[in-house]
Amino acid sequence: MLSDGEHLIADSGYVLTDKMITPYRNNGHLVDSHRYFNYLLSQCRATVERCNGHLKMRMQRLGKLFCKSMNATNMHLAACAVIHNFILLGGEEMGGIVMENRTPTINVFEAINAGRDAGMQKQENIRRMLAERLAMYDV
Repeated sequence: MLSDGEHLIADSGYVLTDKMITPYRNNGHLVDSHRYFNYLLSQCRATVERCNGHLKMRMQRLGKLFCKSMNATNMHLAACAVIHNFILLGGEEMGGIVMENRTPTINVFEAINAGRDAGMQKQENIRRMLAERLAMYDV
């Protein structure tokens, strides 16, 4: 599970929560600090997506990973990452490791509505911190 200071980053297709930070919606009236926040978030997401792409090519099971338990999901991802790193350290390349397909159900409604207000507050706090850093470099 994520600690208080930790969060996931996501694109605007996801719901903003205290554990999932999304970009500000661009309705044509974003201030500079919101655009800067969105730019940095986009750069981070691009790096993560490249890493995910490499891992998902190797571990095809990750393309269909649905788990009820956050702990089970974290353990599954960590195991795939460890196997991936062992393969890289061994200098071997594989077309992919296919794991048994088991997809438990998930309550999507609860997941969408959990933590929305806290997420908005966290997004605003991060934006303020970035705006302060940006202001330090303005001449």
